Amino acid sequence: MSREAGRFTRSPSGRVVGYGCCVSREVPLSWRARFEESLRRLGGGCVSLGPSVDEYLSEFPIEPDRQWGPEMDDLHRAALRATVVRQVAFVSNDLELAAAACASPPERAMLYALAIVAWEWADGVLLRVDRIARGLLATRAVHVEIEPQAQLGEDRVDFLLTMSLRVPEAHPKSAQMVVECDGHEWHERSPEQARHDRARDRRLQARDLAVYRYTGSDVWRDVFGAALEAMGELARRFDK
Repeated sequence: MSREAGRFTRSPSGRVVGYGCCVSREVPLSWRARFEESLRRLGGGCVSLGPSVDEYLSEFPIEPDRQWGPEMDDLHRAALRATVVRQVAFVSNDLELAAAACASPPERAMLYALAIVAWEWADGVLLRVDRIARGLLATRAVHVEIEPQAQLGEDRVDFLLTMSLRVPEAHPKSAQMVVECDGHEWHERSPEQARHDRARDRRLQARDLAVYRYTGSDVWRDVFGAALEAMGELARRFDK
């Protein structure tokens, strides 16, 4: 049994990120438990699983108000809490619509993980379903768009990831890649299907799209590790 201490740190990009004290016990056997176990392994790279929203926000570091003092700090935290609570319904609805487009449990777990880790590189995350993009977006910054079951010509892919820069005075900049979640339990994968997948990968690569494939076992074992790897490749392509 191991215990991690501490709640807040800063990511390499300088953002404040939080993580709660958590205890690793036996290997969990549900999708939620596996998801949370993978999230814990990220340490300071993701949101907390431990404290309640009130506890989390009460300890979140903010710059002290030097003009009006602690009373304004308390007001700021009250406004922060109200804003977070107000956004929960919108975020939940966006996630539900995107999750409904996924074709298997591994795809759902990957969707959630991608939507969380994308914030490490972006100031906005959009979920595109039925040609409509939903989510939280900064209008003058880098954003990531995640489209489950995206259609690319004759091919349908599990996830199309797009990273874009939204600055009106600058030239548009973007990068894309594909993430596939394979699993015998959820997708029949005969030798003929394997050949079809390889041919499809070649067509996608001809579009200059990287294709990262993860088995159901990969996602079950460490979905956040897979999501970080894929999102890191998207960021690398964006920075080229």
